[in-house]
Amino acid sequence: MLSIAIVDKNNGYAYVLADYLQKAHGFQVTIYTSAKDAEPGLLQCPADIAIIDVGMWGHQGLELIAKLKEVDPHLRCLVLTVATDNDTVHSTLMAGANGYMLKTAPMERIADALLDIERGGLPLSPFISGAVVSYFHAQAVKRAARARLSKRQQEIMQQVAQGYLYKEIAHMLGIHHNTVKKHMMRIFRILGVQNRAEAVNMLFG
Repeated sequence: MLSIAIVDKNNGYAYVLADYLQKAHGFQVTIYTSAKDAEPGLLQCPADIAIIDVGMWGHQGLELIAKLKEVDPHLRCLVLTVATDNDTVHSTLMAGANGYMLKTAPMERIADALLDIERGGLPLSPFISGAVVSYFHAQAVKRAARARLSKRQQEIMQQVAQGYLYKEIAHMLGIHHNTVKKHMMRIFRILGVQNRAEAVNMLFG
């Protein structure tokens, strides 16, 4: 029997989901209504899988996943939320989440996701799957763009991204500011951009 912990500030949704998982699948379910209560609770009474809504407490949900994973690497976490932005998706997966589902999904699909995680899978809502693919494609494009630059050009762009002026960058690198300008013009041509902002966005945005 799978033991499930639901960490969700929305009591109504949490209890409806818990009732379904218990009656339809025989899962053992515990509910926590705050990340503050969930951390000690899960450390004292571990669950097989924790269902966490990271969108309800800002960074607390992400921190909870990271802390629980650090203490108990065997704990699996399914993110169940309404958040669809790429930053949240990426941050939760990087924090160690084992799946990402939207609350709009049918409860049977959520149960299937839990079983998928138990088998070692990484269930993702269809919309999220596209976001994940898009994110990693964008990262690959940025890595390829950086690879086209020389080591010195990459050093200069790191400083440009932090907002330093050409004269400041020249001083830090021990070169003339006109040399920095020449490097920047070459960088623009290599990347096919028109200005500093476009270059920074392509490499780091």
